[in-house]
Amino acid sequence: MIRVSILALFFISQMGLSQTGFITSPQVISNVGGTWIQNNYNLSFTVGEIAIATFPPTIDPYDQSSNGDLILTQGFHQDNYQIVNISESPLSYKISVFPNPTQNQLNISFDIPKNTATIMIRDVKGNIIYIKPDFLTDEDQMVELASLAQGIYWLEIILEKSERIVYQIQKIN
Repeated sequence: MIRVSILALFFISQMGLSQTGFITSPQVISNVGGTWIQNNYNLSFTVGEIAIATFPPTIDPYDQSSNGDLILTQGFHQDNYQIVNISESPLSYKISVFPNPTQNQLNISFDIPKNTATIMIRDVKGNIIYIKPDFLTDEDQMVELASLAQGIYWLEIILEKSERIVYQIQKIN
């Protein structure tokens, strides 16, 4: 009898100490989204975030007549995109970026006479690690990369302060 009482007490204590209702949801890592706050409402979102529906325990999730008690607990889900129109202006110039991948230096040559440009190199976090503003495109440019760590970088070329061209650069050792 004592043994049964001890076992019953053990199981009751375990049920009280166990984590019931613990949910591990997917984690979203995104660089697109935002937060809107108005009055007592706070909406945080990311593009492509998974939508998770929570049903109170008394509601049957398959019963369509009780969907008024459905609580949306997380985000949006865009599962269907329709692209209507993409228009790209044809490039009337030629830019050569070489060698890629590179070890020490990156050469950039322009076939655009008498224009100004800005060169920026960004790391994968978006931090600007090199910038050369407002130079003439009549001369080829050389960017020294020996001090950078091995990895992926983004070369941005901004022409006449309006048109942006982005290249992915791989730095190797």
